[in-house]
Amino acid sequence: MAKSRKIKALAGFALLCMASLVFADQCKDACSAPGPCTPLKCHFISDVPGRCWFNGKDCANCKAGDKDVGTCLDYGKESCETNPCRIPDGCQWTGGRCVGANPEPMGCKSSGCKFSYRCMADGECVHYTVSVQEYCGTAYRRHGLSYDLKNPAACDQVGAVCKEIEKKCRSILEETLSGEKSRDECISLQRMCLQCQGDCKLRKNVATVEQVIYGIAAGIAVLLTIVNGITLAASEDEVARGNAKKSIAYVVLSLAVIVTAVKVVEYLWISFV
Repeated sequence: MAKSRKIKALAGFALLCMASLVFADQCKDACSAPGPCTPLKCHFISDVPGRCWFNGKDCANCKAGDKDVGTCLDYGKESCETNPCRIPDGCQWTGGRCVGANPEPMGCKSSGCKFSYRCMADGECVHYTVSVQEYCGTAYRRHGLSYDLKNPAACDQVGAVCKEIEKKCRSILEETLSGEKSRDECISLQRMCLQCQGDCKLRKNVATVEQVIYGIAAGIAVLLTIVNGITLAASEDEVARGNAKKSIAYVVLSLAVIVTAVKVVEYLWISFV
């Protein structure tokens, strides 16, 4: 019985190997005839099960044993960005190797943060009392990612810095001699750049909405105050004068409530969104 199982296992393994060889040969043969095999010809072979990729020398099947392609790292330069084996999210050639088009999550992006902490784009957990603006202006001030909304061009300046960072980091990411640390630092910096720029635009939009709300509230308050002020000054009816005083008090109270509500919403939105 044991001998029979061993024979069956060996037979199954042999069939698997033969299938891999057949698939590999199919890709190689289909690519070689007619004319020499090229990466372009290899990638667009459609009548072979499992699809084909170019390994630098030959056209091989994506599921061919020792040439099996499971991740972007298995590709060579010729097949990396074409991604004929259809690896999810795509691949890109960076730093002399083929990697996923979407970089792996860093730090808290994969592990999360404990309660009352937020996860920054660079993978660091920061207490919620530290705003994105404050974090950008301290941890990344030397990179030019600090911004003050009193300056109307603040967000545009951050955007210009981001473009320069992208240019510098692109050369580092494409440099084969660059170490993993410098690549990770560049990816982290690029991600924080986007977060700082996004937060700046968010704050600017919130400030614009605030001005609209305050403008409308102030206009209504001035109108009601004038109407009730005239009633208070001109009327001799004590009831009418009393109502006018109450209306003016309600206007002041309403303005205070509006300002407080807007500030609370602004704090919650910017702090937790």
